[in-house]
Amino acid sequence: MLTADQMVEDLLQTEKNLLKEYAVAVIEAKDLALREGFKAIMQELFEEQYKIFNYMHQKGLYPTPLAEQQAITSAINKWQGKV
Repeated sequence: MLTADQMVEDLLQTEKNLLKEYAVAVIEAKDLALREGFKAIMQELFEEQYKIFNYMHQKGLYPTPLAEQQAITSAINKWQGKV
């Protein structure tokens, strides 16, 4: 049987997987109304995913260390001009 922590981790992973699938659906949908519908669902999933992440973060289940300035600068330099 799963613990409560494992269940919330599974829920977060499920939300992430759903977001990936909807992203593909948005990209591949030809019909504009269908695209917009998928995008609306994605927005709801983003909000739910954030609530789950925030809950886990507050409970210490999803730690997010602060990035050092050098790592931030390195990431900016790496991706600058690629987007």
